[in-house]
Amino acid sequence: MAFKSVANVWNSTGRALCRVSVLLLRLALSNVSDFKTYAVATTDFANSITTFLACSKDILVPDQLALISNFELLGEDLQTLHDDVQLVRFIGNWCDALGLRDVLREQIHFWFHGNDRFYGVS
Repeated sequence: MAFKSVANVWNSTGRALCRVSVLLLRLALSNVSDFKTYAVATTDFANSITTFLACSKDILVPDQLALISNFELLGEDLQTLHDDVQLVRFIGNWCDALGLRDVLREQIHFWFHGNDRFYGVS
């Protein structure tokens, strides 16, 4: 997968994947017959996104931003195969890779608790 090889090779295929990953995931989901196997593949996909986002090469920033702009859509698609706990792990790992854990903590609290301040989320 292109995201996993980011440290060694980054080319137009990887750049294109950043922009169409949601479409590819949705297309694949619409044709899945073995959901258990596909859930394993999407876990690998989510983990490879973490690897890609953790890479700090300046040349990757536009591609990382393109992928980040699709976080919500990726989350919706991954939710069809994974429970909420796994989904929060995926998104948490992505935010950790970007150094945004505190932003994630506040957003998760807002989703589950509204505007009340909650300090027990970690």
